[in-house]
Amino acid sequence: MQANCTWSAYNYSQAWITVPYGTGGTTNGTVNYTVAASGCATQRTGAISVTSYSASQQFQINQDGASGQLRDLRYQRHGSAGWRD
Repeated sequence: MQANCTWSAYNYSQAWITVPYGTGGTTNGTVNYTVAASGCATQRTGAISVTSYSASQQFQINQDGASGQLRDLRYQRHGSAGWRD
């Protein structure tokens, strides 16, 4: 971005990534964001966009899937309902 150019950061497409409302400025700055825990076993990908009047840049965010320990708990819960030896 050019110096003294108003910029803003946002994420509109992935509900699991949160950028605080009003993130932006006119000088160098930091974009803070939070990522919700994943309950899926697979990795998920999202992005944060930083835009100004004349430019735009996307920053990719990758989140690993839930740990094997969570998958094991779901498997055990399912198995205890009707498994036979």
